[in-house]
Amino acid sequence: MNIKINPLVIALFTLCTIISTKTSAQENDVKLFNNDVQSNTRSKGLPDNDAQMLKKLVYKKVETAYLSNNESKPIMLNTERVVVDVASLNTISRKPSNMVKVLVIKVLNQNDLSKTIDYDAFSVFPNLECIYISCEVEASQPQIIRMIKKREDIKYPPTFLGINIPI
Repeated sequence: MNIKINPLVIALFTLCTIISTKTSAQENDVKLFNNDVQSNTRSKGLPDNDAQMLKKLVYKKVETAYLSNNESKPIMLNTERVVVDVASLNTISRKPSNMVKVLVIKVLNQNDLSKTIDYDAFSVFPNLECIYISCEVEASQPQIIRMIKKREDIKYPPTFLGINIPI
């Protein structure tokens, strides 16, 4: 049996596939903040160097530790990135490391949105350059910012804060 497919059908199928791929997995642009979350919020139109720096910090291939379900896993000597879910944030205070530069915090469910992300806990990573909050549930930028707790009497080191929120 010899089946002939019209080239127009192939072109339409390809076009539909491309369009559905681009629209089905949409997320907001990465939000990027400096350390002073309340006074400096920038989103679309990030300067290229800031956007590239954030991408490099979050996505480059480096030694990564994954902490989840309140499990106590060691952070190896050369670990540069730690990925942790919100429920396991309390475990990082027991894992000091001078090598960690990036902390990726996963918001996995709606309950996580009511929890606190306390900057004081990150003092165990003195060379921290970036905190990246990755939401796997729908949330707004103000909801995420309300999760962040910082003390007024402490000057925190300059750190990128990136947020990825599904729409």
